[in-house]
Amino acid sequence: MVFRSKVKQQQRVEDLVYGTHFPRRLQEDIANVKNMGFKGFRMSISWSRVIPSGRRREGVNKEGIKFYNNVINEIISNDWGLFVTIFHWDTPQALEDKYGGFLSRNIVYDYLEYANLLFEEFGDRVKYWMTFNEPWALSGFAYDDGGFCTWWMDPMTYGTYPRTVRDLVGDRLPKFTETESKFLRGSYDFLGLQYYTSYYAKPNAAVDPNHIRYKPIIILPRLAYSSWFYIFPKGIRHLLNYTKDTYNNPIIYITENGVDNNNNETQPIAEALKDEFRIEYYRKHLWNALGSLK
Repeated sequence: MVFRSKVKQQQRVEDLVYGTHFPRRLQEDIANVKNMGFKGFRMSISWSRVIPSGRRREGVNKEGIKFYNNVINEIISNDWGLFVTIFHWDTPQALEDKYGGFLSRNIVYDYLEYANLLFEEFGDRVKYWMTFNEPWALSGFAYDDGGFCTWWMDPMTYGTYPRTVRDLVGDRLPKFTETESKFLRGSYDFLGLQYYTSYYAKPNAAVDPNHIRYKPIIILPRLAYSSWFYIFPKGIRHLLNYTKDTYNNPIIYITENGVDNNNNETQPIAEALKDEFRIEYYRKHLWNALGSLK
């Protein structure tokens, strides 16, 4: 989580080359979060930063461990609830080269060793762990063509993929062993739900067995800055209710929600802070989230 009032072009270039400025501006960024009145802080750990090869048995980067210890200690000192994401899409390149990353079951043991390292190093202070950030995005962006996969909640709740997925994907769908299925059922303590936008959809009548999708129909009224981002606050209410009803009423934390707009670098800060566009966005989404509890 990084907050910056103004980001110059040179900084953007440096971010692309060296990564986020967060390591160098830890105190400033955390102070900004504190001044905004937040009581919780969510962060992600980079697998490659702590285990460059992806395999713990091949060596751990002590500097990476030290960096995350500093971040975690600073957050804890501010008396915030800390949520840590173990995997945020950055599969170590070495594992992609070695066996195809998440296309291989070999990833299971390497991920287990990575997660155990984090529990050992940081588990005395971190109580809320999230295993994967948006697993559907990993499946779609990394291994498909940008479409989204919705397979994940059914296996972790019921130990199997939904019937529609099994029917559509057929033999291409990996099979769980009975032991794996039993282990998966009810295997999470809480769900981190992330919501930005919604689409209406219709069935794709001409089904290609090798590539199945539902095509979005764009009829929602208001577009944010990104071309895919339609603002639809009622969607978060529907999603929360659907998740509650379909997956046995799990504990849910909303871990991501927000909206983008054009970054006008010539706009005075005082004017930019009068952000009615974003205030209204959050007001309507919070109202609908509250409505889902009724």
